[in-house]
Parts: sequence; C-alpha cells; structure tokens
Amino acid sequence: SSGINAEYGVNSGVRTFTGQPNVAEGSALLGEPDNASKPGKLIVNFDGQPSFAQSTTTNYNIIDTDYTSYAVVYSCSQTFFNLFKAELLWILTRDRNPSQAVIDKATSVIQAQGIDTNRLKTTRQTNCPTA
Repeated sequence: SSGINAEYGVNSGVRTFTGQPNVAEGSALLGEPDNASKPGKLIVNFDGQPSFAQSTTTNYNIIDTDYTSYAVVYSCSQTFFNLFKAELLWILTRDRNPSQAVIDKATSVIQAQGIDTNRLKTTRQTNCPTA
C-alpha cells in the first residue's frame, strides 16, 4: 500500500425510533494504489465495524463523477458464506437538492453500465440536522 487514504467526515442523522443522534465515521484506501487507471476503486470501512466484517478488498467503486456536482458509487459484496450478494448504489451530490439535469446525467451513466435504476429511491431532504 502506498499510504494514500481518505478520512470520511462525520455523517450525522437522527435515529428514527429513539430520536438519538446517529453518527458514522470511516476511512478509505485506494483499492489498487499502483494502478493509476483505476483511481475510483476503494476499500471503505467504518469505525465500530467488527474486525471480521471489515473489508480488505475493493468494496466501493466510483463509476463516474464530474468532480463538481455528483458522483455515482456502486458497492457489491458477498454475504452469508458467499451464498448471497448485497448491492448498493448511490448518487452523491454536492447540493442537498440537485437539479434534475444532474440527476438525469447520473442516471444515464448508471443505465449505460447496465444497472437497473427502477429501485433507486430519493432520500428525504427535509428536517435534516445541520452541520
């Protein structure tokens, strides 16, 4: 490993049932640090994750980004003794309420990868805690 890493900032929310703060912190390392053609392959783990559940291989893939308004991130991992897989997909935006053009661009990138977008859900952006 080349020692290149990223420290995630605090992502806080509120637990639905208890009303208590929900905080997640983690770190990311380049999945292939010696392969400059694949800078978007990351190994991401979160604090508080048991050591047996921490990933040692690429588990987050940045499919696309324009570096100013959005990033599309895909994660696929084997679960339950490799009998099942868990797939996660995010459209991350810099704006809490991105324009429809940004969403359309990100969605078209996802569809071009052959990934079904019908199950994507919009995250509610009201009554959010402020940083």
